Amino acid sequence: MQSSPYSTHQTHIRTDQVLRCHHCGEQCPDVHIHEGEYVFCCEGCKMVYQLLRDNNLCTYYDLNEHAGVSLKNSLQEFANINATIKQRSRFDYLESTSIQKRILEFSSPTQARVTFHLPQIHCSSCLWLLEKLHKLHNGILEARVDFLQKRLALSFTPDKISLREVIELLTTLGYEPELHLQNLQAQDRKTAENLHTSLNTALYLKLGVAGFAFANTMIFSFPEYLASAGELSEPIRRLFGGLSIALALPVLFYSASDYFRSSWQSIRQGRINLDVPIAMGILALFVRSVVEIANGSTSGYLDSFSGLVFLLLCGRLFQQKTFDTIAFDRDYTSYFPIAVMVRREGRETSIPISELRVGERIVARNREIIPADSVLQSAIGHVDYSFVTGESAPHEVLCGDTIFAGGRVLGQTLEMVSIKDVSQSYLTSLWNNDAFSKSKKSALETVADRFGAYFTVIVLVIASASFIAWLPDLKTALNAATAVLVVACPCAMTLAAPFALGWTLKIFGKAGFFLKNTSVVLELTRINTLVFDKTGTLTSAKNSNVHYHGHTLNVFEQELLASALQNSFHPLSRSIAMVFSYVERYSKHTVSEYNEIPSQGVQCRVEGHTIALGSAEFVGCDLLCNDIQVRQSLTRTRAQKGANVHISIDGQYKGVFCVESQYRSGLQELFAILQKNFALFLLSGDNDRERLALREFFPDPDSTRFFQSPHDKLESVRDLQVQGRHVMMIGDGLNDAGALKQSNVGVALTEETGMFSPACDAVLAAEQVHRLPDFIRFAQTVKYIIVIAFWISVVYNIVGLSVACMGLLSPLVSAVLMPLSNATVIGFSTGAVHLVAKWRKI
Repeated sequence: MQSSPYSTHQTHIRTDQVLRCHHCGEQCPDVHIHEGEYVFCCEGCKMVYQLLRDNNLCTYYDLNEHAGVSLKNSLQEFANINATIKQRSRFDYLESTSIQKRILEFSSPTQARVTFHLPQIHCSSCLWLLEKLHKLHNGILEARVDFLQKRLALSFTPDKISLREVIELLTTLGYEPELHLQNLQAQDRKTAENLHTSLNTALYLKLGVAGFAFANTMIFSFPEYLASAGELSEPIRRLFGGLSIALALPVLFYSASDYFRSSWQSIRQGRINLDVPIAMGILALFVRSVVEIANGSTSGYLDSFSGLVFLLLCGRLFQQKTFDTIAFDRDYTSYFPIAVMVRREGRETSIPISELRVGERIVARNREIIPADSVLQSAIGHVDYSFVTGESAPHEVLCGDTIFAGGRVLGQTLEMVSIKDVSQSYLTSLWNNDAFSKSKKSALETVADRFGAYFTVIVLVIASASFIAWLPDLKTALNAATAVLVVACPCAMTLAAPFALGWTLKIFGKAGFFLKNTSVVLELTRINTLVFDKTGTLTSAKNSNVHYHGHTLNVFEQELLASALQNSFHPLSRSIAMVFSYVERYSKHTVSEYNEIPSQGVQCRVEGHTIALGSAEFVGCDLLCNDIQVRQSLTRTRAQKGANVHISIDGQYKGVFCVESQYRSGLQELFAILQKNFALFLLSGDNDRERLALREFFPDPDSTRFFQSPHDKLESVRDLQVQGRHVMMIGDGLNDAGALKQSNVGVALTEETGMFSPACDAVLAAEQVHRLPDFIRFAQTVKYIIVIAFWISVVYNIVGLSVACMGLLSPLVSAVLMPLSNATVIGFSTGAVHLVAKWRKI
């Protein structure tokens, strides 16, 4: 038989004289279908094979034998490959624009995004193929699979492939998406919840079967445990042994199936996961018991076998419940710390994003994130979808157009009406996008990930050595080898970190400190240098003294300035905007050609008038101020503390606002603590008039830098890292995005704002900034807790394996100790984290 030029894995060989389909593995009918040297059960499987072959994707079959999904039922209506055309009529409804809007998460002329639930996903080959869909059609840009939830996230180019064609392609491959058009808004959440419910139900059933078998096999074993030598007759022993085997078989093939399935898939992919040693221990105990029952020496240890599986499933249930508790807080409550401005009864008010409902009138300012799909009410606007698509080109939107969640407003303030509920998980996915990731796993997490493979090899070596060492005493040799396989427990060592870190994320979240992922917790433990922004970080826009010097502004000019200021979320702009809070008509003015340059200022047109606000150089006041009154105003402001915001209208200089920001409460106590443990630096885009006032916080004159552009801040952070420092950057996320991303840990401070930067690693509620040292110390304590949990697991395995090697550990005791150690370490790590959090009042 010649090898296929496309695949090295030949899968149509006879098994028990039955021909199996090369694609899906189902039994072929008597009149089977050929394609070259392969056979198929139906035209659908043959068609998919041809599609993969023609695109050089037959590696799909190398990963898993008979990896494909059977198409016999779904495509049996087609007599031949050309009949696929009939399938298209099933998807005619996808040509409807209204239905496409309900299915698509995002849509633009260059890119569209959609997420499907694919219940047919079942193995690594499915994952491999689906993530290579771009090779089947150049219109597909990217495909990502969530294997556990059986979800596929797709990005495609609408000009090259339509939504209908995407679904037809998936259906042709045997992965037809589940589409529930009646309630697509909640489709993903319901799908995830249903899948989670079914998984929990299956776990409870497996636990029940194992518990029933455990209790009854224990009853069958009591006569032998209680009987003296020779009192139990051979027929009774064999009867009880046979009944025990009958009860143990469902435990082996059903209750313990997940361990065997996971181990087999892992081995076939050339790696060893944590379920491999567990599966070996379960299998060794079962085989040994059956052998001893068969030769009549004992009634076996099937009570221990069932008890082992029962206790393991109890541990898995405990683990699942703990993870559910952690995940619930991140996925379904107000995890993401964004507030949103809405207009109610003619007034703007800030509400938590979790309280945003369909039909709310959202007010989004320049650079704010749009939290939910909405319809634009303003005349015209521009939106940046780079967080969603990676493309930075702004999109122009007109009144009545749909604006998608995750876009960032550019320019003038936009008003829109929400048409979908907020998806916290969707916004979080933007924050966790690979494009903004900057750190690999910590050494602690890497050790935990790799430990399973090494542990399995070590256990096999110890078990083999124990067996050989006790020969020719076969009974003791088997007892020692079996006990080693059963008592060895790698789970505790590798579960301690995720449980401890997961609970830490939840505890931090409740305290107003939201971390992107668990790696940030461990990165916090390495920080030795803190870099602060000033405006909006050390100072607050809510408590500022604003003084105006210059020409008197008439009512219309005040309205023009108020309209321009409402579009900016810079702390200085917000402070000045509060001065014009009494102006009622500014919201009716149209703002256009809005342009905000970081660290310089804002320029726009309002009702046909050109407005400029910002630094003296940006406004051009040195050229425009020709009268004595203005020159005197500038002279007075140079002698005052605070930041100056100059204004001009239609090229005529009007005056300057002097904003003396108030520092946040508790900064003296905060910096008194920080100065003892960290090197402190200040990077500010403002002038240096408050240098002396800041000397209390930053005693070293070289630690404060002013007039810093966003690029200057990034380079300063990089210079500190070159010196070997581990830097935490704390900024407001406006002009600090580059520095936040460059730093080891970037923290964006927020107060009632829809501003956030995906480049940051954490978001800190402004009122919690004084607790920053507590958060860092807590992270360091959590690291020690994980290390202690590791050592507890190490000591357990050393003692347990030593006793097992000496043949002193019975299978029953081994079966109890393995899951007990698991629960002990997980309980320790979880309990210790909570106790320390309570002690430190986190």
